[in-house]
Amino acid sequence: LPSPGAFTPAFEGLRRLSPQQQHNLASTIYIDTFATMKEMNYNTISRVTETWETCRRRSANFEDEVGTLMLQKLFELQPKTRVVFGFDKDEEPVMGNKKTSVHAHTVVSMFDSVLQMLGPDTELLEDILKQVGKRHKDFGVSPSYFPYMGQAITHALQVKMGDSFTEGHQESWEEVYEELSSEILKSMLNSD
Repeated sequence: LPSPGAFTPAFEGLRRLSPQQQHNLASTIYIDTFATMKEMNYNTISRVTETWETCRRRSANFEDEVGTLMLQKLFELQPKTRVVFGFDKDEEPVMGNKKTSVHAHTVVSMFDSVLQMLGPDTELLEDILKQVGKRHKDFGVSPSYFPYMGQAITHALQVKMGDSFTEGHQESWEEVYEELSSEILKSMLNSD
């Protein structure tokens, strides 16, 4: 499994900050220090897309299975995220449940769309991520939730792939997720 703090070093204690403090800190971290989309290398992108497609092939119902695992881990790591997905504070995502299925499919579809765009031409991907950022802002997603989703996605992939999900896969997913989420956060933080 991913280390508990794999996506959280810069976000330690972020949930205790006010929304404005979170906004300011996330702006500084994501906009000023993370590499641009253009700096991801081919091998990293290949490992990410390879693991995604391997999980798809190993799943009878990929969207429900991986999406539900992601939501379960996300809600475990940050219970406040339940509200964003329309779940009650004590409500758990359950495989086969209609509400869970809708959200699981939405999350996996978003990742599908974005992962298909990874490659040397990042201009269209950046435009898509800007739109994703605007939607996240409209839904009231806090910048502090992003590291938790990063942990949730790698958790779901590791569960589906087992021991074949290597440290190299983990590192590649961390790099790509940080790049993608930084672009989304830029949009969230810069949109009016």
